[in-house]
Amino acid sequence: MLMLVGLCGRVQAKPDGVTINVNQVGSDIVWDWGGSLTTTGTTQVDYFGGFSAYVKPDYVNVLLYASAGNNKAYTITGPSFYDLGEGSGYNGFTTTSGNTSFAVTQYGTQVYLSESYVSGSSIYGTNTMANKTLAGIGLNGGKYEWTVAGSGNKITMNVNVIPEPASLMMLGFGGLVVVGYRRFFGRI
Repeated sequence: MLMLVGLCGRVQAKPDGVTINVNQVGSDIVWDWGGSLTTTGTTQVDYFGGFSAYVKPDYVNVLLYASAGNNKAYTITGPSFYDLGEGSGYNGFTTTSGNTSFAVTQYGTQVYLSESYVSGSSIYGTNTMANKTLAGIGLNGGKYEWTVAGSGNKITMNVNVIPEPASLMMLGFGGLVVVGYRRFFGRI
């Protein structure tokens, strides 16, 4: 069996979705994503030209990367209006890179992929919003999940609110106070 795998080449895992991680890193917001989607068995609902990469939380517009050429849209279900936050501005990226168009948009009802995207192939990229905070763009922390109609693949977005160093220091100081209080009053 092992020899058969070696002769046939790399075993392809079944595509099961894309994970988007959003982290506050110092004064910047860093977005990275990776995975793959199956478009076989799904229904293409739109075909259009390029788009700009930006995030608008209130309308669930998370347009992460736009490659050259046309794009296809597929139906998804999941979080919609205001589920991601109240931010109503168009928040662009300072830097962006990726291998294919990728966006969750149209109020959380469509995923955009490049017209050249091959079902099951890799989707990845990274973006940075310099000098922005999650609160400043109106994006709530949490886990959000959409399902691609027809394939059942998941698109999961993890918005991780990482406390700033001063908050962590205060939490640690609070813990020391509690321990000291218990030791001091435990003797009396």
